[in-house]
Amino acid sequence: MQDLAIPLLLAHCDDDVRVEVASFARLVSLAPPGTTTWHGSCPVGLSSDHHLDGWMFASYNATVAGFLAVL
Repeated sequence: MQDLAIPLLLAHCDDDVRVEVASFARLVSLAPPGTTTWHGSCPVGLSSDHHLDGWMFASYNATVAGFLAVL
């Protein structure tokens, strides 16, 4: 990932049972400078395992919108 020359957004629900917090932290550590990140504890939304439920937070949506605005 460190060699990527494109903008990168990494998002993660801390209580996601598919991607552990340590795995997300590892991805962030390998990401190129300037990578945008978001993480938080997500409520149950469309999935009982919290996978991809970040959209339920205003901060997540603001992070994604900010990331897309600079593209």
